[in-house]
Amino acid sequence: MLDIETISRAKKEVHGDMSYAIVRNEKLTRAEINGKGTHNDRKAKNHTNKDIDPTRTHLNYYIKKNEQSYTKEFDKYMKENDLQGHLRSNSIIMCQMVFTSDQAFFDKIGEKETRRFFETAYKFVCEYKNLGEQYILSAKVHNDEDTPHMHLVFLPVVHTKDKKGNDIDKLACSEFWKEKDSYRRLQNAFYEYIILHNFELERGLPKEETNRTHLSIEEYKKITNYEKTKEILQDITLELPEVPSIEDFNRVVFKRNEKIQKEIEKRFERVYNNIILLMPAYRGV
Repeated sequence: MLDIETISRAKKEVHGDMSYAIVRNEKLTRAEINGKGTHNDRKAKNHTNKDIDPTRTHLNYYIKKNEQSYTKEFDKYMKENDLQGHLRSNSIIMCQMVFTSDQAFFDKIGEKETRRFFETAYKFVCEYKNLGEQYILSAKVHNDEDTPHMHLVFLPVVHTKDKKGNDIDKLACSEFWKEKDSYRRLQNAFYEYIILHNFELERGLPKEETNRTHLSIEEYKKITNYEKTKEILQDITLELPEVPSIEDFNRVVFKRNEKIQKEIEKRFERVYNNIILLMPAYRGV
């Protein structure tokens, strides 16, 4: 994947020398959660994310550790907490938040304060919408990629009443994120919380102030490392016989196009998951 630091550097070139408090939320179905757990817990033998440095994996740590797979933990949480809710096979049963900033911020505050940053983010989720720590399944800090970040997995539980007026806890993602501007509120709340705890970070400007919802071409090129991709594509040369026929030419061009397509797909896969980290702060979500 495209590393978070590359995105942060591009963002600074556009906005100036600022570090942002970044939080991103992802909704997960039952079919998706174990894959996230394998990544977060570093259980895969061969990582598809080439930014992971195995020699640094020992620097990762949990703020809250899951004892079993995410699926087994979910089933246990449902039973132990007597959670209500009507679940289908494709229901959203968990959410994962990712907390980070840029490398310059973490270099500036040092290791001790970096840990406090993630512990503060953990407490933020415990208190957000009165969720409660009991519904946080796992919180893992990764230091084996280019920029420190935390994956926090929780059950989107709302405290409500049943038809008889009894207090219940209900697993209901749609109710947890019921506001149309739920993610904007999340970003605002996290920014306010992190500032209250004495971290000097910026909140991305709301889109009403920037009057912009899409990246410009130049900004997109910076974020996706466009120039480097262009250099690589230019290095893919045609290998033609001394006296090529039309068939030879078409065949070689086809092979070259295949190489280019594979290179684009590989780079797009790296860009996709991490470019969204920028968007909440950048677009004012």
